[in-house]
Amino acid sequence: MCIFYLPKCKIKFTFGRVNVAKCKFVLMKTILPYPFRKVGIVIFLISIIVSFIGDIDHAKAGFYEGYHHLSYSSEESMVQYIERNGGLIYTVQEQKTFDWVGIILSLSGLLMYVFAKERVEDEFIEKLRMNCLAWAVASSWLLFFLIMVIRGSTRFEVLYALQTQMLIYVVLYVYQKKWKYGV
Repeated sequence: MCIFYLPKCKIKFTFGRVNVAKCKFVLMKTILPYPFRKVGIVIFLISIIVSFIGDIDHAKAGFYEGYHHLSYSSEESMVQYIERNGGLIYTVQEQKTFDWVGIILSLSGLLMYVFAKERVEDEFIEKLRMNCLAWAVASSWLLFFLIMVIRGSTRFEVLYALQTQMLIYVVLYVYQKKWKYGV
């Protein structure tokens, strides 16, 4: 992801030759101060709660019949099924609104966490961030490819991919920082 890296080159011209040995990529300065890490975590936890609230009707249908014995096959028949067995708490439009609000809150919370500074920013943290970002992008695309192969579907939501990448990045970063290296 090139948006995280800006080239910083010191080029010396000596007799028409360019010295590219001093050309390197430097991690862009983080944008937010350290306390925004906690704010990002709180927003992410709120997004999980909002997502659970939006899917309460699906949980209600699963409670009535069990996961494998549901007698509906599409979104419209599920709505009819739930209305037969006690009614909907939210309409389908409200459920979609809850889903989108949950996704937006999740992405904003994870991005706040990712772009917040550490207490001590040094070269090790920069390298750790870069390594975790590369692994997160590669593993999330592999995960989506496997899901597409298993389900046999090419339907793809970009926001879910971004959310998955950010979540994998945060998990890898926290794991490597806290438990692997003990920083």
